[in-house]
Amino acid sequence: MVENIGNQKAALLASYCQSTDLMKKIPLHLWRWALGLCVVSVLVLALIPNPPEIPSTDGIKTNHLLAFAVIMILGCYAFHPKKWRVILG
Repeated sequence: MVENIGNQKAALLASYCQSTDLMKKIPLHLWRWALGLCVVSVLVLALIPNPPEIPSTDGIKTNHLLAFAVIMILGCYAFHPKKWRVILG
């Protein structure tokens, strides 16, 4: 039983590592373009007086949390050699 749980965890970890390798196979310049596009989009939505209605979460704080989480994740992939600098700001 315990051995079976260990095998399941190992399989889960292996699948995660494969998906991470897949994400790193995308060229770095495409991650940087996606990051730039996301930052510009968030900036435009933050600065226009009456933003259009877009599908979002229920609260303004969760919208901000979601936007900055996406920016952080894209930043980590765009600058993955310096990932901890991106996370720590």
